Parts: sequence; C-alpha cells; structure tokens
Amino acid sequence: MTPQKITAPRLIAAKQCRIPQMPQDLRDVRTDHTLTSSNVFTFGNEKLDKSTALGAPTAVLYMEPVRFGACPAAGSCVKACLHTAGNPLYFAAKFAARRRRSDAFHFKPAAFKRLLVLELARFASKNPDAAILGVRLNGTTDHAFENEGVSIDDALHSYLLAKFSIYVPVGEYRSIIQVCRFIDSRIVNYDYSKRIDRDFAWCKMMGYQLTMSHGSKFDTLNCAVENGLNYAAPFTTKRKQALPAEITIKGQSFPVLDGDLHDFRPWDDNSQTNVIGLRYKRAKNASPADAAAFCIDGQPVGKNTPATV
Repeated sequence: MTPQKITAPRLIAAKQCRIPQMPQDLRDVRTDHTLTSSNVFTFGNEKLDKSTALGAPTAVLYMEPVRFGACPAAGSCVKACLHTAGNPLYFAAKFAARRRRSDAFHFKPAAFKRLLVLELARFASKNPDAAILGVRLNGTTDHAFENEGVSIDDALHSYLLAKFSIYVPVGEYRSIIQVCRFIDSRIVNYDYSKRIDRDFAWCKMMGYQLTMSHGSKFDTLNCAVENGLNYAAPFTTKRKQALPAEITIKGQSFPVLDGDLHDFRPWDDNSQTNVIGLRYKRAKNASPADAAAFCIDGQPVGKNTPATV
C-alpha cells in the first residue's frame, strides 16, 4: 500500500496544532513597543563577549537609566553614566531601543515581564552546550527585580512547553528570578546595584548575585561589607595599565580584582569583600570634574604602595 502524501496545507495545520499561538498580551506589547526576539536582550558587547569566550553566554536587559525611577540611588554616577559611553555612531539606535524597553516595562509591566520569560527561554534553547548562562536584568538600571512578580498562565505555560520544551508551572511568582530556575537550571542571575534597600537575604538564597556599586547616594561600601558582597568601582587606571593589587577606602583595605577580564561577576572571589576594579570609560558630555567625582584614583603613590581613597 502506497503511503498517502501529506499536502503542504495539512503539514502547516499539524505544526500549528503542535505549537500554540503566542499569548495575546505578549504579541500586543511586542507590537506596541516594536520589540522582537532579537531586540529585547543584548547578548554581545566588549565585556559580554569575554564572558561568552570563557564559557558563560550572557543575556543583558538594557533600559533607559534614571527615567521612571529606574535608578533611585544614583549619586555621582549620573553625569558619568555608561549609558552614554561607546561609539557615537550607534547612539541613536541604542538610546531608542532602551527607551522602548523602558516604556514597555513602565506602561505594560505584567506583559513585558512575561515577554522576558519567553525571551530567556529562547536564550537558553539557543545555547544547549553552555554549562552556565548569565542573566543581568539591570544593564543600565537599578530595579529591585527580586520584587518584580510575574504571572505564568496556561497560555504562556503551554507556549513555552510546545516551543522550547521548557516546563514552567502555572502560578503567581514573587520574582522573575524564581521563574529563571524553572526555565533552565544553568541560569545564574547577577547584577550591580547602588541600592541599600535590596532584599539581600532573599537574593542570596535564590543565588541572585549582587555586587554593590560605587557612586551611590548611599554608603554601598558599608552595605557590601555587612552583607558579604563585593564592591565595584571605576578607576582612573588606563586601559592597558594594571590595577592596584589593593586599595584602602575609608581606612579599610580591600583586595582589588580586575573586573574588565569578563562581566560574569559570580566568578569573582566572594569569600570576602573585594573591590572589583573597572577602568573608567568616558561618557558623552562627562567633564573631567564629573569623572574625578565618580572615579577612584587607581595610581599607587609609590612602588608596592596600595592606592588610598
């Protein structure tokens, strides 16, 4: 008996039966804010490429800083923000994309966070051979994502299962960080923060790695020490110069780790508070005074003498 030939329309219909349509709210937020599967997260730049080369592909969510209260603890970092660093040729497109994401997060937060879940599932499915997957939700913002709840309904649950073979139970989650554990056990969430009001105990319990950041209106160094976290700071050290091995800040001495070797901060030594040294990259319109107010002088005063602030 000759097998019956399946026509193209029947093949299409069969495929549609296997994979349900993307939930309507996700389609709406994509349309309203010109978002696609390729422009929600960023997967490559100078620092991220180093992480990927070392075995940790990373997805970063870049949104517009300060706007909509995105950086409530911003201090001396405002005028020297890395949001305006980089090649001016790409500024217009970069800034427009970050604004669209910020608008989506502000005006349609529930749908946008559900879209993040979908795109992180896509990210995981595209990196089947990686042992670790990095996820930074605060690329240029400082939201407390441990408190950003997300809803997984039947529609999104079914779509993720059919499209990516990823099982995320239906439910209301306190945080998108929790959902990442269901998306893929390889995901490691990490962020920099200038906020001292984060839920540090919960973040540590969930494996959400926070690195406190210099330039806040609050004492983030003391917060880092109290919570056993590292402290990232921009240095005046030139691009090809070595960072000081140690630095004294407010009378306390700390080892300095080179934060420019990669972006995956969970790889840093977290047995004590270290200073993660980042060589300052000039931001658009930032004056020398702005940079001086923001940066740590990375030049030791003498041979084998640690830098002091």
